[in-house]
Amino acid sequence: MNTNHETDALTVNIDPQLKTSADQILTQVGISLDTAINLFLRQLVIEGQLPFVPQPKSFDELSTAEMNAIIQQGMTEIAAGKTYSVAEIRAQLHQED
Repeated sequence: MNTNHETDALTVNIDPQLKTSADQILTQVGISLDTAINLFLRQLVIEGQLPFVPQPKSFDELSTAEMNAIIQQGMTEIAAGKTYSVAEIRAQLHQED
């Protein structure tokens, strides 16, 4: 790691609404976007992997095309016999507790 406080510039293309939303959250916790990015990159290096588990979109954030693709995937799995009984699902849920 660089210990003499030199910095490199980083140019990132980002959705304007995402940047605005992130800035609002970061302002509430008292850090800048630059600091948040540096924290993220430092933690990435320390852990050697993403410092969080990416979360999928919630169903109300999905577009119609994305929702249709999920439904089609489910229908394909049903047609291929990839189904589970209620008992199997319950057992799986209890294993995760």
